[in-house]
Amino acid sequence: MDQVLAYWQSKGVDGFRCDMAHLIPREVWEYLIAAARSPERDTACFFLAEAYPASAPGAPITKFDDLIAAGFNAVYHSPSYNALKRIYQGFGSQEDYDQAVSVVSSAFGPRASWLAYLENDGERRVASPVVTTLRDQDGIHEAGPVYSGFGSPEAGYQLAPLQFLFGTGPVLLFNGQEVGESGAGVQGFSPEDGRTTTFDYGSMPQFVKWVNGHAYDGGGLSASQNALRRFYGDLLALCQDPSVRGDGYWGLKYFNRHSQFSDCPDDLYSFARFQEQSGRLLLVVANFRPHSGVDGRVRVPAELAMLVELSSTVTVQLILDQSGVANFTIARQTRQSLISDGFPVSLPNQTTQVFVIE
Repeated sequence: MDQVLAYWQSKGVDGFRCDMAHLIPREVWEYLIAAARSPERDTACFFLAEAYPASAPGAPITKFDDLIAAGFNAVYHSPSYNALKRIYQGFGSQEDYDQAVSVVSSAFGPRASWLAYLENDGERRVASPVVTTLRDQDGIHEAGPVYSGFGSPEAGYQLAPLQFLFGTGPVLLFNGQEVGESGAGVQGFSPEDGRTTTFDYGSMPQFVKWVNGHAYDGGGLSASQNALRRFYGDLLALCQDPSVRGDGYWGLKYFNRHSQFSDCPDDLYSFARFQEQSGRLLLVVANFRPHSGVDGRVRVPAELAMLVELSSTVTVQLILDQSGVANFTIARQTRQSLISDGFPVSLPNQTTQVFVIE
């Protein structure tokens, strides 16, 4: 295996994604990664672990902390993916919703080492159908996240900002996600299951429209596909925003509940990203009301305003919406009114918006 890595490094490859890395003993990774990062090869070689908490009985389990200690730069963050899918599909009660939200926002310490994704070769495409129940010989059961997609490419407008902006770690945009590839059609050895796996061959029908006879200009894409691709490009650029690159994360759901403020709908989900003492906040606000737009107000806790050292008068600006980059001033107000009254939001169905307060 070391010789395989060395071969590809000699060809200029500077990073590796390691399949099901938690099934391999830590000592193996320590040896391989150290060799790949030797001065003779590439001291900055990047290692990404595809790893999940569950595995086959009896298999060696290498935990997240062990993978990082062995030298991995990042590990798949499957808990946030699974939690977002449960929220999106409407499973369970308000308590389930709260628990799922807490999973998404729980990884405070190792944020820089979590890789966020909405698609990968083992998961169903965003645009593949929503499946909430399965039938077998024992009856009908809840399907759970692994058996379902999100139903349409437009789900990315709502979910990708939540996944890509919640941490400081890398993000994965899977090939074809930006044009709404659905995984439809049987390819190679893989059944028609809404996935594009490493065992598939041939071509992806939506991505071919971007290739456009090797012109690579998107000439075959529809207007909605071009819009989706533009949105993902703008979102990836926003991942480099200084507030996103900072270590600060503050969930705002607890402070923006309908039971506390009548103008805070419970199906608005929000969090803040920031650098301490920067005088600046980036707020991500999502609409989780099924099949409907939602209006409301979002407030900022006094403790957060003090930590960031917001000035006495601030401007609230919309910087990303479904159309991509935006530059629209929502409000100019005092810091105190931001805490007590908040600022207005109006989110169409199946969308997330991003705001900057400074």
